[in-house]
Amino acid sequence: MDTTLKNIEAIDDDVSQERPFGNYEEEAIVSLAIDHPEFFTAVGRFMTPDMFGRLECQFVMGKLLNHFEKHSILPTRELLRDEITTELTEDDPFEPILEIVDRKSQPREVPIVKDTLLKWARDRAFGLLYSDEAQDAYARGDYGYLENLLQDANRIAD
Repeated sequence: MDTTLKNIEAIDDDVSQERPFGNYEEEAIVSLAIDHPEFFTAVGRFMTPDMFGRLECQFVMGKLLNHFEKHSILPTRELLRDEITTELTEDDPFEPILEIVDRKSQPREVPIVKDTLLKWARDRAFGLLYSDEAQDAYARGDYGYLENLLQDANRIAD
């Protein structure tokens, strides 16, 4: 029987994926996304679920990012919980996943996690200036593309 988490586990291990956050940071980032969606929308576009090492964080972040892509807004904790509980099977480790969904941001961690994400996202955004696409745009004389990358990077703020 194929389960959702088994699909996540099937990510090719040969592909080296950056995992920039620690285990506790992953939980805090998911909580921050749910509790402070207005902040998360600025940095979330640089994230992918496979950047998270913990499968339950990958799963929840995947749900959040898919929901944002589809609806241009992040769901509430309650709606996310309902969506996830209808999708998980009894073979999935639903308890750790729902613990991540139910975890609320700790007031003392919010400024630290925000600062970490802002620095990380700005680094990613400015790093796009060195991408193959940016180099191709430069060679073609498409400075508008480069200006958009730079403007997007400069827009990342708290």
